Amino acid sequence: DGQALGVVACAESDVLSWRYQHDQSDTPATVEARTYDPDTATDTRVSAAVSGEDGGSKVTLRESFRDPALAQTAATSYATSAQRNSRTLSMLLPGRPAMAAETPLALTGFHTDIDGRWIVTTATHRIDQGGYLTEVEAAPETAAARPLPSVSIG
Repeated sequence: DGQALGVVACAESDVLSWRYQHDQSDTPATVEARTYDPDTATDTRVSAAVSGEDGGSKVTLRESFRDPALAQTAATSYATSAQRNSRTLSMLLPGRPAMAAETPLALTGFHTDIDGRWIVTTATHRIDQGGYLTEVEAAPETAAARPLPSVSIG
């Protein structure tokens, strides 16, 4: 009925098995977006850092935005998506009916790269001869993508 899902606490000791993947091969450290104001003929670039990524890799969005705030929003959104898609966690747990897509998780006792807030992307519940089990796919909660200061070029 449109209400926010409660955070589900999950310790490593609650899990039957788990697998963590961090694919940095396609994850940029910075996302840049451009604005162009035809009235003043000025070009501005804004950036957003991808949380948890280091290095010099940069992606520049193809679209040019008229409004710097919209450009910043686009860069931050892309950075958030890139960070979320680079890290995945799969878990098998004894049956947990509270687990559903978009459920926020608070993970503890796994590893420093894993402990913290995650969001369930897929939850599969099954009952078989082994009992009631829940398989969960999760991605990190990424509301903390860091905007960088604007830089004017030109």
